[in-house]
Amino acid sequence: MGYLDKMHKRAKINKLIKEVMNSYEYKEAMKKENEQQALRAYCNFILMACDYLELKHNYGQKGLNNFLKFANERLHYIADDNDRYFDEMNQYFVDKFKVNVLETFNLAIEDGGEDNG
Repeated sequence: MGYLDKMHKRAKINKLIKEVMNSYEYKEAMKKENEQQALRAYCNFILMACDYLELKHNYGQKGLNNFLKFANERLHYIADDNDRYFDEMNQYFVDKFKVNVLETFNLAIEDGGEDNG
């Protein structure tokens, strides 16, 4: 196979990849995957929070269940606009306690490329 044949084959493969990546099905699958990854990260954080509450504040079954109920309610509350919720929550902690949670972890919620943290 000559050089031009290889380049032609590579171009065809690249075109097919672009078509797939631009397809509705692929975009929906990626959206679902991203949502699952975000949910997994949220659940991992909730597990860490439960660990903290049990170890540092002696939460038992009732306290942990109350916290989980609260976390579940928040999850549904923030589902449609989680960036706004977390940005406002961070600002609340900055204003009230002078604690910038996002800055502590070198994070910022992106809003059109601007740093809000």
